[in-house]
Amino acid sequence: MVTTIDVGFDRYDRNARLKPALLVILPLLLLVAVWLKEVWTSATALLGVVVFCGLIFLVSRIARYRGRLLQKRIERDLGGLPTTIALRHRDTRIDGQTKARYHAFLRTRGLVVPTADEEQINLAVADGHYRSCVAWLLEATRDKSKFKMIADENIDFGFRRNLVGLKPVAIAILVIALILNAAGISMAFIDSSTPWEGIVLFVMLGLTALAWVYVVTDCL
Repeated sequence: MVTTIDVGFDRYDRNARLKPALLVILPLLLLVAVWLKEVWTSATALLGVVVFCGLIFLVSRIARYRGRLLQKRIERDLGGLPTTIALRHRDTRIDGQTKARYHAFLRTRGLVVPTADEEQINLAVADGHYRSCVAWLLEATRDKSKFKMIADENIDFGFRRNLVGLKPVAIAILVIALILNAAGISMAFIDSSTPWEGIVLFVMLGLTALAWVYVVTDCL
């Protein structure tokens, strides 16, 4: 199964898109494992693998789409991309001396870096130059073997962004899973049996729902 879902996906896809997708559909897989063991024959197992791979691909595409929507919202709320803001003279998250070295390096590469006065006069024009600098940096650091730390940070950001973007989908799936699991528990009690697996799953799903609500936030 691992080999199947890896086909066509690079390292970024597997870590930043497939992993969030797996976390989203995990409640459904656990639900099937607990309540449908009796019908899990070879034929249904094969069908399950096909459906599982299809779901993974679908949710990974949704993760990509919703992650980009989230990034646009963050950019709108912050007044620009974090990378653009970090290059501004007025932003203090990077100390002045370090930022001056960054600006000097970019100028040696033929890029236009506004002065503090130019930024003060026209921020929109200055941001255009900063975005150009960031675009150049992205192209200059695409070699993942040479710039592994940058690639790792990019994957980590993509994973967190896509996870937050999938939050509504994950919560909806969890609600459905909790309802179906509760129905299974009720039917088991009616049949005078104690569905311990279902009860444990209910607790797990509840804790997972709390994690999605309170842990998976824009600050993740």
